[in-house]
Amino acid sequence: MVLCKYRQRGCDAKLTKERMSEHERSCPFINSTTQTEDSSCIRTSPQNDAKCQFESIGCDFRGTDTELLEHEYTSLQRHFRFLLIFCLKSDLRALEAHTKLQSVSSDLRHKIQQYVISLRNLQDESRADHIMLTSLMEEIIVVKRNFEENNEHVHERNVAAEAIMRQKDEQIAALHRQFQEISDSNAVLRYRVGVLEDFAFDPLTRLCPRAPPGPMIVVQIQDGEHEMDGNIMEICNFSEKKRQAMTNRHLTLISDPFITNSVNMKLKVFLNGEEFEGETCMTVYIVIVRGLYDENLNWPFMGKFTLRVFDPESSSYTFVDSFDADPSHFSFQKPCTERNIGYGFLRSIRHSELERLVKDDKLVIKVTIMAV
Repeated sequence: MVLCKYRQRGCDAKLTKERMSEHERSCPFINSTTQTEDSSCIRTSPQNDAKCQFESIGCDFRGTDTELLEHEYTSLQRHFRFLLIFCLKSDLRALEAHTKLQSVSSDLRHKIQQYVISLRNLQDESRADHIMLTSLMEEIIVVKRNFEENNEHVHERNVAAEAIMRQKDEQIAALHRQFQEISDSNAVLRYRVGVLEDFAFDPLTRLCPRAPPGPMIVVQIQDGEHEMDGNIMEICNFSEKKRQAMTNRHLTLISDPFITNSVNMKLKVFLNGEEFEGETCMTVYIVIVRGLYDENLNWPFMGKFTLRVFDPESSSYTFVDSFDADPSHFSFQKPCTERNIGYGFLRSIRHSELERLVKDDKLVIKVTIMAV
């Protein structure tokens, strides 16, 4: 249902669209105005102006509904001209679109042909790749088969190598046992050589003890402490003893015995001792000797040994080296003979440093023992 277009003039008809067309041609309110409105106001108001139905093709007429009907009747030729121009423009646009479409279609056909050629090339390459992959797979299968065969041979060789390694390990263990036996025998021989050195010791090369000389120097233990008073030894006539040591490498200077924590000890000094970095050093050993109370003591002997040498320039003792007693070493076990094998400072002082430490042809050594 639609309303009459003259409803603003007072028509309240409400009909279907088909009947409304017939009604509007004979509507009694075509030439009438409302009681509250001025006819001139309706004519000039933009809200009551009607547009020509050919506005979309160029007609710009505006007016009342009556004027619009009269305009449409009197301007048919003008409207046909607008319509013709619109159709011609539409044909031109269609022709341009058709031309553009043909150009685009030609480009698309050209691109499609290129894509078809590329696709054929890709198919050819894919066939070649498939052939190559098939060949590679066959080669991989052959390599895998060869690897499995070689792996079996490698496993057999590994088993044989492990057997050889076990045999070599047993041989190495046997050689190690032989080396230990030889080392033990060497230690016994060294001990016996030391004993012979004591018996063959030249009294002229004996170490000069602190004055007055006596058979034994006793190191007293302070009450409540474990640090001992250091045993001080003076090597007199040093230059002569050094000269003798250079001609006789095994020349040994042995101190008088001293007691530390009820354990009898001696010092052995080799002026021509071990070599270090191409230079000869003086070597000092600690030797545990048999005592009267060894049966009542705790073994092995445990303690820290510190070697110092008196420096005449500073009038003080200079630290040289220190070591802790090794409880597993036989040098610190209970003596089974007159004395144990010496243990000590192999590279005590280099000969180049000894000269400045000698004053009045005398070298002073101090050994401090911290018993545990």
